[in-house]
Amino acid sequence: MNWSRNLCKLLIYISFALVMCLQGESLVVKESLFPSYVTDYIGNSDSFDVLVYRTGITIRSNVISDKVIQKTNIYLDGDIIETIEKGSSIFAIGRMGYIYALSMDKGQLTLIDTLSLDSELLDMDIDDDRMAVMSDSLVFTAGLEGFADLDTVIFPVKLSSIVLSGNRIFAAHGMDSIYISVGDSISTFFVGNPVERLEVAGDYLMAVSLEHPSRLYDITGERPVLISSFGDEGEFFTDFELDGEYLYASVMNRGLTGWFIGELPKMERIISAESWKISRTLTIKDSLAYISNGPSGLSIFNIYEENPVEYRPFADVLTMDIELTEQAPLVALGKAGIAVLKDGENTLIPTEGFARDISTAGRHILACVEGVGLLAMKQDTSGIPKLLHTIPTERTFAAGGNDRFFAYHDMADGKLHFMRRMGDDFLGAKEIGVFEHRFVREMAFDRDFCAAALDMGGFALYGLGEGISPLSQINTGGNVRGIYLEGDRLYVADGRTGISMWDVGDPSSPSEIWSHALPGASDIVVNPQYIAASRDDGLTLMKNNGQKKPEILAEHHNAGLGTRVAMTGNRIYMADQYSLFVFDISE
Repeated sequence: MNWSRNLCKLLIYISFALVMCLQGESLVVKESLFPSYVTDYIGNSDSFDVLVYRTGITIRSNVISDKVIQKTNIYLDGDIIETIEKGSSIFAIGRMGYIYALSMDKGQLTLIDTLSLDSELLDMDIDDDRMAVMSDSLVFTAGLEGFADLDTVIFPVKLSSIVLSGNRIFAAHGMDSIYISVGDSISTFFVGNPVERLEVAGDYLMAVSLEHPSRLYDITGERPVLISSFGDEGEFFTDFELDGEYLYASVMNRGLTGWFIGELPKMERIISAESWKISRTLTIKDSLAYISNGPSGLSIFNIYEENPVEYRPFADVLTMDIELTEQAPLVALGKAGIAVLKDGENTLIPTEGFARDISTAGRHILACVEGVGLLAMKQDTSGIPKLLHTIPTERTFAAGGNDRFFAYHDMADGKLHFMRRMGDDFLGAKEIGVFEHRFVREMAFDRDFCAAALDMGGFALYGLGEGISPLSQINTGGNVRGIYLEGDRLYVADGRTGISMWDVGDPSSPSEIWSHALPGASDIVVNPQYIAASRDDGLTLMKNNGQKKPEILAEHHNAGLGTRVAMTGNRIYMADQYSLFVFDISE
C-alpha cells in the first residue's frame, strides 16, 4: 500500500511538471465577458456579494439587480465547479485539474497560489488548515498555506463525494456504505442505503441518497451515530446550510427546503420553495437563501416569508454570437439583447426577444431575434446599432448579406429566403429566391455569390444577380456548422470531420485543397498568419500555411460550447454560450 501510494505521488509530481512545461502551448485568456453559468455564491459581507462562475469570480455591490454582469473580476481557468470561503481567503477547484487560492480584501480579489494536477477534479472540502480534493478514486490533501505537504489517499473504488472533518475523510461511492480515512487507515461504515453525496454542517454528517430518505449523523465521536432520516424518495439534496436550530438544503431540479432540528431526532420541515431549476450550492445570508442554478443563473428566496418567492437576477444571459464591425464588436446575448463592446464601456441594447445571431450586410447589421424577427440596423458614429426595420419572421437562426443582397433562414418554414434591397430600405426589399433547407447555421457573402452552412446537408453556393442561381452543394459527410469566405477560398468548420479549405474560384465546382481533423469544430476565422477554430470544448489556434495543411500552435479547453469565433489584430473572441472569451495572441 505504501509503495503504490508513493508511486502514485511520484506520477502526480511528474504530471504536474509536464503540465507546467506545456503551459507555453496554451492560449492566454485576457478576460471573460458576460459570464452566466453560476456555480456558487459567497455572502462575504453586507457591503458586497461574491459570484462564482465557470470562468472566474465577480464581486458585486448588489447582487439583487437586473443589470447584466459585464465581466469577471478575476479569470480562473479549468471550469470552476466549487469554491469554499475560509476567513479572507477563497479556495476554488477547476474540473480540468486546477486548484486556486485567492485573498479578498475590501472588495478586491488577488490570486495567491495555483496548483495544477493532471487529474479531473470533482469535489473539495476544507476543515481547519487543510483541504481535500477528490479525483476518481484519489483524494489529494494539502495545507492551505501554499498547498504545502501534498499527500494522496488511494481508495479502492471510484468515489462520488468527500467531506473533511478534523483528521478524517468521509468518502461516498454510490453504495450502501461510506469510507472513513484516518492517516494511512481506511475503514468502512455501513449506512444501509446507497449514498451518492456527503455534506457536513456543524457536527452533523448528511448522507444523501436519491432513491431513499437521506440520513443525519452525529460525528462528534469516533464513529458516526445515526440521529434521524429525512427527505422523500427522489429528493436529492445538493448542499446544506446550518443556521442555529434550522437546517436548510438545496434540492436538485426543485429549489429550497429546510427543517427545524431543535428537537432531534424529530426533523420538522418548515419551508419548501420550488424553482424547478438545476440547484448546485446553497448559501444563507441574513434572511435570504442563495442557490446557484448553473446555466439558469442564481435563485434568491426569503426564508422568513410564509410563501417564499423566487427571484432570479441576470439569469437570461447566453453569449450566442460575436460579430466584428469597423466601429465596435457586437455580441448577441440571448434574452439580454445585444452588447456593444467599445473602449471598455459595454453598452447593452434590449431586443425584447432572444438575440441568437448577429451578422453584417455591407454597412448594415442583421440580428436574428427569436420572438421578434430579423432586425435590420445601422450603427451610429459611436458604434451603437439603430433599428431601421423589423422583418417579421418566426424563428430566424441565421442571416447575412452584402451591399445589395441579404438572406435569412426561418426554421418555422424551413426555407432560405434571398432578398434584393436598395440602400437602407430592408422592409421594401424584393424576394428573389427561396430554397428549402432544414437547417442553415451560417452564411457568408461575396459580391457575386453566397455560401451557406447547411449542417448535415454540407454547404451550398448560390449566384447573386437578377435572380438567385443554385451553383453547387457539397455533402461533407458530417455537419457543417461554420464557414468563412475569403476571395476564392472557402473555409469550412465541420463538427464531425474537422476543418477544411476549398477552392471556390469556380463556384459551380468547388474542390477541396486540404482538410484537418478537428472533432467538434463549430466555427472558423482566418487571417494571413492564423486560423482560429472554435470547438465543442474550446478553441484551436493554427498557423496559416496557405495551400498546405495548417499546424496547431495553441489550444484552450473550456466547459461551454464554442459556438462562434472572431479575430482582429492580436485578439480572438469566442462565444461559448456561458461567456465571451477574449484571447491575447500577441505572443
